[in-house]
Amino acid sequence: MRKVLPVLLLGLMLLSIAGFAGISHAARPAGIVIAVDMSHGQNPGGLVELMHLIPEADWVVIVKTEDDIANLPTWVQNNAYEIRAGGITTDNLNYVDMLIIGQPTELLTPDEVNAITSWFNEYGLAIWVAADSDYPAQGSEIAQQAANQVLEAIGAHIRVDYVSVEDSQSYAGKTYRVVGIIDPPAELSFLKWGARKMLFHGPGVVYAIDENGNPVNPITNPVPNVYVLVRTSEGGEIVEHQPKAPGEPGNVGVFYQVGQTGEFPLLVAENLSGKIVIASGESPYSGYQAGITWIYYGVVMQGPQFFKNLVYWATGYMGPLMDIKEIYDKLDTISDLQSSLNSLQSTVSNLQSTVNSLSSSVDDLTDSVGQLQGDVQDLNNQLSQLKDDLSSLQSTVNGLSGISDKANNAFYIGIVAIILALIALAIPFVKK
Repeated sequence: MRKVLPVLLLGLMLLSIAGFAGISHAARPAGIVIAVDMSHGQNPGGLVELMHLIPEADWVVIVKTEDDIANLPTWVQNNAYEIRAGGITTDNLNYVDMLIIGQPTELLTPDEVNAITSWFNEYGLAIWVAADSDYPAQGSEIAQQAANQVLEAIGAHIRVDYVSVEDSQSYAGKTYRVVGIIDPPAELSFLKWGARKMLFHGPGVVYAIDENGNPVNPITNPVPNVYVLVRTSEGGEIVEHQPKAPGEPGNVGVFYQVGQTGEFPLLVAENLSGKIVIASGESPYSGYQAGITWIYYGVVMQGPQFFKNLVYWATGYMGPLMDIKEIYDKLDTISDLQSSLNSLQSTVSNLQSTVNSLSSSVDDLTDSVGQLQGDVQDLNNQLSQLKDDLSSLQSTVNGLSGISDKANNAFYIGIVAIILALIALAIPFVKK
């Protein structure tokens, strides 16, 4: 019995351990988990600086093979939360909140696209696919193709076109070194906090697909839930550098055409059922010159701050942007109140003008009434005079009437006298 008890206890302990092991799960990392793709031919330019920008994040670097780890900067090897080999897989996207695929020089495999789509639909909060221009130094237009592979697979309404854009007004030394203007819509105005410009060295250009399936420039033809966050100046111009492969005789612009000028989208975000999709014509890391570069050919830019703002917003973490957003919201409220006040002042001014006009009309009417009263008084005076004249005339008429009566009496008496005289004269003749 004594031997059986220890065996039973040991068995219970093993079952207990096995049971706990069966129901336990690894705790998720404490910080925002941001995965950066380095498995599609990207160079590490700007990667260290990128990871420095959000120190509270847990940075995961995805490489193709174990051997590629040695090619990463030493600081990245020592400070990344994890370096995951094997490319983009479901396992390598475990616990990832945001995935950044910066300027790939190799297309994604169907398995990688499927892994991204599954991750994004189930767990992902945000994805940023950063492409490039069609400048010949790249050798192809693979960056645009790879970006569009992902964007199409996840059901986004934004794409990167197969052309380049330059800017004759906002640039760093050369027009192809575009200095993008950070200009989000009013509801996302907090994203430009501390950030006005960002480098887009030789960028491609983004277009959107409207509700009818047509490609459009979302600056001039807004699409629901699509936000242009960075654009060229009015000096933007569409150019074609690589009319050759892939897809000979060449991928010309799907929407934009060579020679077009005006404002063009450089970085666009879409709210896709609560998840954020970002597409850009250049990359925050890798490429010829990383987009987070703060000064280039003497032009100071705020790419680092904008990158932070974008990640804080896209992941929903917000971080320092929480207070900034409240300030911007209050500024919007103040602006709305100011607009209402201006409108009210305009209404009051219009009412005052109406009152002044009415007052002037009343004054004119009062003067008219006064004039009319004077005219009436004059008429009354004239009427009184006329009455007096009529009374005098009546007296005269009465007097004349008396004289007429006397004259009539005298006339009749005279006639009677004449008749009597005639009778007297006739009597003698009658006697004879």
